[in-house]
Amino acid sequence: MTSRSSRRKNADSPPAELVAKLLRSGSTHNVDGPGVRDATAYLESLGLIESKHFQYVRCAESRDYDYRFVRNRSCRGRVEIGCDHDEGDSVYCPDCGRTVYPGRKIRHRAVRVRILPEGVVTFLETLVAEVSPDWKRLHYGVWRVDTPQGEAKLVVVDHCAREHTARDWIAANRACCVVGDAAACRHRFLSEPWLVWTRLADLLCRPVSLGELLAKAAGSIPTSQVAASMPVYSASIRPVRPGEEKGGVSAARRKSPKSARVWPDPLVHTVAKCWTRKTDNAFCFSTKTQGRYDGQVAFELFNGKPTLQSNLIRLLYFSHPDPMSLRDLLEQIYEPELQKALADRTLSMVLKRLRALVSAVRKKLEVAGINPDILPPLNVETPASANLCLRLAHVHKFDDVELDESDLPPNAGPLPHLRRPPST
Repeated sequence: MTSRSSRRKNADSPPAELVAKLLRSGSTHNVDGPGVRDATAYLESLGLIESKHFQYVRCAESRDYDYRFVRNRSCRGRVEIGCDHDEGDSVYCPDCGRTVYPGRKIRHRAVRVRILPEGVVTFLETLVAEVSPDWKRLHYGVWRVDTPQGEAKLVVVDHCAREHTARDWIAANRACCVVGDAAACRHRFLSEPWLVWTRLADLLCRPVSLGELLAKAAGSIPTSQVAASMPVYSASIRPVRPGEEKGGVSAARRKSPKSARVWPDPLVHTVAKCWTRKTDNAFCFSTKTQGRYDGQVAFELFNGKPTLQSNLIRLLYFSHPDPMSLRDLLEQIYEPELQKALADRTLSMVLKRLRALVSAVRKKLEVAGINPDILPPLNVETPASANLCLRLAHVHKFDDVELDESDLPPNAGPLPHLRRPPST
């Protein structure tokens, strides 16, 4: 009687990398790709997978009639077409939400794969029987095999119990591990030279011999003994041994996370100055906290005109210390949009744009080393009647050259908490 595994010997071997991609449960592949149809049929004949063929259309396809109407031409959304789909029906793209009419778009054929655990276990059991007549199934996905170098175990890490993937169990039983889903498998096994593992795709396409791997596992000697029981394989990332970080970095050499800077109250300890840069007319802004320089930010022109960020920070700066209402800010920054919003009763949309603008300016200040809390954030519950003001102890209004008397605020008194004590 011919076994399932003997079919591999009598057929042309598909590429191992293609088989490895197909042995991922839930993966989708283009049917018209090189060798996909034949490799899928072969894996189905071995009982390892089951497949479902379907058609789909792309949301943004340059060859489609509606490509000129697509706003987001980088959308990678795919719309699956069922067998009962009416040609005139419309569907929505799962990625961008655009309405798509599949009846007039180019259709693509694909296949979706699902792994059958019972088929994988049955196939490996057949291979074990061919390697040695002395074998026994110990647990689901675990076999004991006698080799010329001694006794070894074969473990399917995708489908066996978790206890059989523990490092101490693998080391004590001289086990060889087989993984079906081989995506980034080199980063999901412990990086230890004595550990023997292989992909199911390599056993199917015969670039490696199961008998040689089992003999190697039987003669393997663990390089170190670890008291803790940890898995040698993880479905997501490589396990980490005690005292070791990712990439082999010890815990003693681990760098402590950088702590966030704690700013003092800017209303008491921060002063600011602004000026217009002569070279490009950019509006510049800098601060000092407790007498120490924080940073400088420049709001450059765009197409010869000040940006919205520049207008916002300029209005708040020159109105300091008097606050400005959000309604006044909207009138001076978003005048056309505000008039239309008042007519359409959609003032909340303009307030939303102002909140985003304040958030962008705060981020720009933080990147420049300036305390972002000098500009209070706005939340969704802030009404249009609320006020906004820079939280600063004092501001200096400079021109291009130097500080003039007209630049000083009226009744500018001394600020003893911002000045250094005189030297004796």
